[in-house]
Amino acid sequence: MQMTSRSLPNIRFEDESGVTLVEVLISLALLSVLSSLILVGFRQVSSVNRTSEYAQSKAETNIVLDHMAEVIRSAIQFKITDKNNRTVPAVSGSSSQLQIFTLSDGTVMNGGIYQVGWSQNEIDGEHSSLLENWLEIASHNPGSSVGVISRPVISNLEQLEFRYLTYGQNQSDMVWLDYWASDNRFPLAVEINLSQSFRGEKQKFSRIVQMPKNW
Repeated sequence: MQMTSRSLPNIRFEDESGVTLVEVLISLALLSVLSSLILVGFRQVSSVNRTSEYAQSKAETNIVLDHMAEVIRSAIQFKITDKNNRTVPAVSGSSSQLQIFTLSDGTVMNGGIYQVGWSQNEIDGEHSSLLENWLEIASHNPGSSVGVISRPVISNLEQLEFRYLTYGQNQSDMVWLDYWASDNRFPLAVEINLSQSFRGEKQKFSRIVQMPKNW
């Protein structure tokens, strides 16, 4: 009896070896390095943006203080009376606010006499702002309507202080006062101090404005 041989099927064995521990550790190390580089780059960009925003905020506040100084310097003593014919002080103020009568400086309103005031106010109960108010007292332009402008000029205000340099009671020593003199003597200078919050950090600013000689 002749036996027939059966052919065995061709079986191919593939390499079934997986990822080694060394390769995993290398991958994790590379991933860690890349993450560190990305984080460093992000921090550098964030620092540059923060510095730029800080400088811009500081510049804007200095512009506002320069504007306030120019308005104060341009103030003129007007003989203004109320409805009872009593003379109204041309300048009044305290440690937290200042009001003066002046001609418009051209940056806000034109052609008139205005009462300008600065004070600290809360906007929407969220943060304090330096508020600038312009009230038209008399117009130099016929037919123009009386207008009022009230606008916040500095946001995130922490503290506002006005001090007034004037003569003491003996008229010899000059002292800084945190209120307007009761006899309405004009000050020799006005000092503006304010602090502003920028991302939780305080920025402090100061201006000393000398009064014109004709005061």
